[in-house]
Amino acid sequence: MDTRRYDHAPKTIFDLPLADIPLADMAHFQLEMHKKHSTFRFMLGDRIAISTTDIVALKKHAQTAEKPAEMYHFLQPLLGKVIFHDIEQTKKRRNFELKHISANLVETNFDFFSQLLDQEIAEWLRLGKQNNGIVSIQDRLKTLSMRMTIAWACGKDFPESEKLAFAFHAVLAGFISLQHQSNSELEREVNSHLDYIKKTVGNFVNERRSIAGLKSENRIYLDELISISSKDDALDELITLILLAGYHTTAASSSWVLYALSQHPDIAKKVHDEIDMVIHHNLFDYSMLAKLPYLSKVIRETLRRYTPGPYTVRETDQESEIDDYVIPPKTMVFYPIWAVHMDPLYWHQPEKFDPDRRFNLRAYFPFGLGARNCTGQTMANAEILLIISKIMQKIVIKAAPNFNPEPADNFVLISKNGMELNISPRKENINKNIIAGCAGLGTFALTSALNISNDKRLSLIIAFIVTVMALYYSDQLISKRDRFFKKNIFDKKSEATPQVSFRM
Repeated sequence: MDTRRYDHAPKTIFDLPLADIPLADMAHFQLEMHKKHSTFRFMLGDRIAISTTDIVALKKHAQTAEKPAEMYHFLQPLLGKVIFHDIEQTKKRRNFELKHISANLVETNFDFFSQLLDQEIAEWLRLGKQNNGIVSIQDRLKTLSMRMTIAWACGKDFPESEKLAFAFHAVLAGFISLQHQSNSELEREVNSHLDYIKKTVGNFVNERRSIAGLKSENRIYLDELISISSKDDALDELITLILLAGYHTTAASSSWVLYALSQHPDIAKKVHDEIDMVIHHNLFDYSMLAKLPYLSKVIRETLRRYTPGPYTVRETDQESEIDDYVIPPKTMVFYPIWAVHMDPLYWHQPEKFDPDRRFNLRAYFPFGLGARNCTGQTMANAEILLIISKIMQKIVIKAAPNFNPEPADNFVLISKNGMELNISPRKENINKNIIAGCAGLGTFALTSALNISNDKRLSLIIAFIVTVMALYYSDQLISKRDRFFKKNIFDKKSEATPQVSFRM
């Protein structure tokens, strides 16, 4: 088949300057364009750009690690030179992150994360009681996720997590706005938030530098980073990147999972049933997360339907071919991940939320792919699973009346108008295994009593009455058992350590 050079292509679908395609609208621009075109070319300023949903072409170019500078230069005040790391620097950083950022961090900090979630759930229920059940959860999840990220990355419970999360949001939103308009007041506000972020992160780094002689098993992520870094390495900027990527993705994805459950009561019921079978009251440990396969499918489907990172972009370092076009070096290649996840070529009824769908893993990459995909994706998945399972254990989620989220790309997919849900407390759940056993024993006793002599009938009737009483009080018995174990085992274990514990 003949190929056509893109720089001499007879047809260009769009020739638009960069300013005419605001970054905040790029995800929706791609969604609409890829409904009609698998691959299309457009111009960003004087640069050739191509966007394609051809997964073969995307994976072929996935090892391209270069980023087009003009797409990311506005982040330099926040992330400094880290955003422009070359291929070798990127590989070094990624290898370190892959080694030290994993689901094990959720296990290590499980008790603390659970405490945070219990506090947050109690606050949701309090707010719901005040507001006819309506709670706005998106910003609250940002604060929660920020506290969790600071805990595993920097080893502390930071009391100003809400302020720090807001500062990150204000800086990112401000950076985007300032790309398209000059506003001195907004610029001063953004710089104020930026100064706060830098001061806070600098304090985190200095605090850990002052701790010497830690054994390797007691080190946190920042300690490991300090141990391999020279004075010239931008530690503050590396930690800023970790905090930004860590809290943003988890909070946004958790919001969309809960929204999806609020829209599908049948799916929410299946999640509740699974949690009830696995997690008995408050006896909740890390190992139980692996026993929630249906909830894991719900999360996976949410990441497809509401992809956290809707797109990314790379720059070709040599002449290459995409969709029968030969394109020159320095061409920007967009990876429209959300558009791939919504492409009917790869997904049956992609608009439908269906955790039981036949999953096309070839066309599924919510955390990116290739040389710059998300190194913390296993950590993020474990955090989301913990957050949703704890919330669904205690809360009934329903759709808020007259609320429709407005998806918007703010480096991750958020809802521009927040995320409102109708919540209420769940009733205490009787252990279903005990119910089944008691019901079976009771049925056997009653049936037998009708078919035996009078001298044995009385004893079986008594057994039946005891069974009914056990069924009635099983929930209370389990609660007493849980309180006993908590008081005599778990609390005694925690007496030797602070209430809020990290790997120090």
